[in-house]
Amino acid sequence: MTEEELYKIESQLYGIGENYITSYIENDKLFMKMRKNAQVVVTLSDISEVNHTRQEQIDYFIKLSLASSFLIALVLSFSVGFLTKKIKHLNKVVKEVEKGNYEVKVKKLGNDEIGRVGKSFNEMTKAVQENIVRIQEVAENRKKFIGNLTHEIRTPLTSIVGYSSLIKNRKVKEPQVILQYCDKIYEEGKYIEQISQKLMDLLVLENTSVELERINLSNEMQKIIEELQFQFPEVRFEQEIAKDVQSDVDKILVKSLLLNLVKNAIKAYETSPIVRIELSKNKEIRVIDYGKGIPKEEIEKIKEPFYTLSKDRNRSFSGMGLGLPLCIKIVEAHRGSLEIESKEKIGTKIIIKLGEENEGIF
Repeated sequence: MTEEELYKIESQLYGIGENYITSYIENDKLFMKMRKNAQVVVTLSDISEVNHTRQEQIDYFIKLSLASSFLIALVLSFSVGFLTKKIKHLNKVVKEVEKGNYEVKVKKLGNDEIGRVGKSFNEMTKAVQENIVRIQEVAENRKKFIGNLTHEIRTPLTSIVGYSSLIKNRKVKEPQVILQYCDKIYEEGKYIEQISQKLMDLLVLENTSVELERINLSNEMQKIIEELQFQFPEVRFEQEIAKDVQSDVDKILVKSLLLNLVKNAIKAYETSPIVRIELSKNKEIRVIDYGKGIPKEEIEKIKEPFYTLSKDRNRSFSGMGLGLPLCIKIVEAHRGSLEIESKEKIGTKIIIKLGEENEGIF
């Protein structure tokens, strides 16, 4: 293109006599053209070094991006692997628990969400294990209870069947002997009836709530002691009852409680029993005897059903071993506490604490 043709084009673009500056790049060359009035100046610069630097920077940032991507991928890989390891460990522990191994624990997995899940899982397995232990204890106690009940009933049933068989088969004919056998059958039958009643009382206390009413406990205990004196004329009763002690109780259960404790106290004597009954202002009931006492190693055992201190087959002395467990159930039903203090050849003190914390309950 000639200078005249270029001039015409520029004239059309910029107008005649106008000033302008133009530039363009071609093959690492920078062309700049400046026009002022009718004069034109064209410059040429080599920019290959600039282009080279620019390309180096582009290559550098590409490499930096690749390195950063690789590093991020590596970190993510380790993070995912670490999290996956935690989940695998948690899954392994879950499978152990499925097999019934509740002692296995999730190791500390940190303070993130998975760590908190592991901690909650450990608490859950601990609670489950405690519940299983309690269930096993209940099952063992029930098994023991049924075994003791079977053993306790077997003897009177054997006597009833034996005596009735002799009468039925006319092995005895003397009216006096027959009457003695009938007395034995009646005695054994009454014993089974007593066991049944005691067991019913225990089951009722275990499965139902107690209805309480506000009463004057002092007056109520005075009435119960009068009934006990009439029922056991051979016993000398001593008493120290605080006046006007008010409490929320079940009167029938309180009477059953004192009756069973007094019966146990009477069994501690061979002759001339003395039983002391006390009620303090702070609602503490004490039943005291001065009999043979309880060996230290036996104190916890006598709280179990059917356990008796005396192995004498005469039940007027040995009892059936349900009186004290029933008393404990009565006290527990009222959310009280029962303690036993005893020394051999000195006597026994049963302490039922009815403190202010039980106000409105017992």
